Amino acid sequence: MVIKSKPNLDGSYAIKIRLSHNQVQSYITTPYNIHSLNEWNGGWVCNRPDADYINSKLDELLHRCEEIVYGLDYEKMSMPSLANEVSAKINIKRDISQMSQRELYHEKREKYFDFVIKSYQQGMTVREIAKLVPLSKSTVQRWADEHLKKDCPELPEGTLIPRTAGAVSKQIKAMNARIAELEGQIEVQNKKTEVLTKIIEILKTEKLI
Repeated sequence: MVIKSKPNLDGSYAIKIRLSHNQVQSYITTPYNIHSLNEWNGGWVCNRPDADYINSKLDELLHRCEEIVYGLDYEKMSMPSLANEVSAKINIKRDISQMSQRELYHEKREKYFDFVIKSYQQGMTVREIAKLVPLSKSTVQRWADEHLKKDCPELPEGTLIPRTAGAVSKQIKAMNARIAELEGQIEVQNKKTEVLTKIIEILKTEKLI
């Protein structure tokens, strides 16, 4: 759950697990946050590329809390003691599997990268994409550039990457027009070559050369 009346200093909200015992409640803070209340719906994260990942981790934490509670003689414990015991055991597991931060970073980066590239391919602008993910416009632009250069290794060094799908379309049209122009020039040169070849053959026939 999130406590809507208690945002963090940066405006985000910590996702918490609520414990209830003997009509007393306590909260355990998870490592996960939402950037705004629009990312929270009925107890689950939504409206962000890594929602499924975070929800799966929250589900694991909930099951872990249940396992810990059922392994305790909780009926004889006070709410503060129960909360401390559960928090301590969860922290032990976090320390043992210190996968959290580094692996979470890489998984989130991959999900954000996929979301950025897919949105870019669908014609969204960098500005529009940056509003949907917790990334700067420069990062979104850099990822889009990296993707285009990877897909088009034949691009000369220093080629300006178009910033929108519309710009890509214009650049393609300009390149096609240039190709058509060059093909026209080649055709003219081929015709000139054919004429010169015929002239040479005539001159040879007449024994003039």
